[in-house]
Amino acid sequence: MEYKYSLNEKHQFLGLWNDPEEPHKKVVGLLKYDPNEGITLELEESFKRQSNSYICGFASGTKITIVNSFATEWNGSIFNFGLQYSPSKLIIEQIFIGHSFNDINDLEIQNCLVKTDDVKVWSGISGFEKILPSMNQESSEIDLKYQFRDAIDIYKSHKKKISLNTQLTIPRDFPNTEEIGLTETQYFKFEGMDNYHSYTKHIDSICKFMSFSMRCNINIEYVQFKIHDSYVGHIQKRDPINLAFKASEKKLLNMFYCYRRSKDSISNYYENWTDFYENCTDFIDLYFYNQSMLISDLFLRTVQSLEEMHRHRNEGTNKCGFKRRISSLFKEFDFIMKRTGNKDTFSQLILDHRAYYTHWFKKKRDKLLEKKEREYLLRDANLLLELCILKVFGMSEQDITFAIKHCQDYQFYLHWESASPLPNRPRPIKWDNRYLPDT
Repeated sequence: MEYKYSLNEKHQFLGLWNDPEEPHKKVVGLLKYDPNEGITLELEESFKRQSNSYICGFASGTKITIVNSFATEWNGSIFNFGLQYSPSKLIIEQIFIGHSFNDINDLEIQNCLVKTDDVKVWSGISGFEKILPSMNQESSEIDLKYQFRDAIDIYKSHKKKISLNTQLTIPRDFPNTEEIGLTETQYFKFEGMDNYHSYTKHIDSICKFMSFSMRCNINIEYVQFKIHDSYVGHIQKRDPINLAFKASEKKLLNMFYCYRRSKDSISNYYENWTDFYENCTDFIDLYFYNQSMLISDLFLRTVQSLEEMHRHRNEGTNKCGFKRRISSLFKEFDFIMKRTGNKDTFSQLILDHRAYYTHWFKKKRDKLLEKKEREYLLRDANLLLELCILKVFGMSEQDITFAIKHCQDYQFYLHWESASPLPNRPRPIKWDNRYLPDT
């Protein structure tokens, strides 16, 4: 049997749950998942311990294993023994639906399927013909052809493999229904990872890899692990990816790169990305998770990422000042950043605004740019960070220039010559000494 549960929908499982300290004791409880609130378990009694690594149960007709729980409402203390009614409520990290186990490290996972937000535009893979036949009064039929596609490899190294698969879903009562809906979806398949933790690392990594390349928020819809030849459902509350500056539309012309354009390099890009992400999760996640869209918050998160990016890529520079780090990164990517203005002016403005946003000194208020100018400064800082990430992928100067120049949003923003709607029109704001308060 296959268990598949969307992380975008609410789910409930009513059943019996075993107390890990007293396996013979079974407690009635309702397990609930809410995309915003997370996972909770409401029990009619309290377990002996307030926190448990594993709780097994049988609910809604299937085995379920709860991993890492803590009771926020609990009456299991020795001082409460004898209570006739001692309900409790637990917050849960994650659950596996369709399988029971006592140690996550012992799971023998055969593969993992992950459905994310739509990535078909990025892959360019479809079994349908690109152009449907036109309909007119003389047409007596539509020849709708479909060819099942092979999986495409995103990453392959030794036994590890990540592929993008295409699936066509046809209604069970097709064609005997007025609503004939054919649904073509794509999902990632992970194979050959060392253990559960390796799988989850790559699941997280691929979502950010795709979000960056597409310049869109790519989040997970569902996750399934194949264990003992059966697909087990997995639910875990995940913070949604929310980029500060997204593509104006989910189209190829707004992406940094796509599969067809870079298919010979995709595996190397991903391998370089995962090596980097594993060591720099703390600061690079500031780029992907922006719950607050205030300019001050976005600015501080971006420049902190820039500071740590420079420190990571330049060992032995612990005594290097903040302004010098920003100036160094600007110089490294001058072939793009020169379009935003002067390196020294940009670095000084970044320094002044960080100082103001972190301390809010009134005497620094006169160094603050006007709102429109601050938005440009933030956007340019974000651009510099994205150039650093493209370099992390292993792209050359030529590759990076191509990625930026052929991203229409950046064509217009930087007023690149190839952006035909903006011929010979200078960028409204270009950093020079006029923007420094002392000049």
